[in-house]
Amino acid sequence: MTDDELERLGAWRSGCVGAALTPLLAIGLACWLLGGAARGAVAYESISAESTTTSTSLSTNAPSGAQVGDTLILCVAAEAPRQAQTPTGWTLISYRANSNNLISITTFWRVADGTGDDTPTVTFGTAPTVLAKATIVRLSGADPTSPLDAYVDAADPGFGPTVTIGTTTVTTNGSLQVGVAGNIGQSSTWSAGWTERFDEADTTGLTVATAPIDAGTSLGGTVTQPSGGRWVQTTIIIKPAAGGGPSPGLLHLFMRLADSRLRDQQRHFHTFGVYGILP
Repeated sequence: MTDDELERLGAWRSGCVGAALTPLLAIGLACWLLGGAARGAVAYESISAESTTTSTSLSTNAPSGAQVGDTLILCVAAEAPRQAQTPTGWTLISYRANSNNLISITTFWRVADGTGDDTPTVTFGTAPTVLAKATIVRLSGADPTSPLDAYVDAADPGFGPTVTIGTTTVTTNGSLQVGVAGNIGQSSTWSAGWTERFDEADTTGLTVATAPIDAGTSLGGTVTQPSGGRWVQTTIIIKPAAGGGPSPGLLHLFMRLADSRLRDQQRHFHTFGVYGILP
């Protein structure tokens, strides 16, 4: 072949490869953008056994299977106005007492780091005269730096068997609602859509439930006890971690498409190009 024909052949082959890869590069970019924007979902993993006290301090128990990076929610119920003090390394979510100071709940969050601060000693400024109790909820898949999206305290229902769960519109798909309620010592039942995770009702009642939820929605309902009593309730929204890159499945599909397209162009080149049949 002449130099001119060889030059045309090289340009044609480069054009074929470019034509093969251009749409695939667009697909690859879409894979990356979609994968990077994707989020997982927050999942409930476990909850600790209750710990109780009538003194100014309360040692907590660890939830089973705790891993570094898990999100922990500490829930404390006590007679009001005994607010639990914020333990080292924890962040206060909410303190809520009912109107006649018979019951309160204090909630905190933390990202587990494997140290003793994951199972703190809770302290009160004044020793409760009625049994105080605590539990720690363990979640996975939450945002590793700022998992708390929002919280809302339910309106005080006064004396009665039911409290209406506080609600707020969720902003992120894959979020998890953690409902926490306290009463003056009765077992509790959560309405449809909620899964009860904890319910201890000796003297001071503390109950915890979870519910998965997506952006633009809210889930309320009620928590009910067998007979009239006093209530306090908080709903906590935990958001998921953002995706960190392309979906492995989409990336694998892109690589297979690219390999197939290039093989097709190679076969086309060997069939026509070697015989000098050029465009």
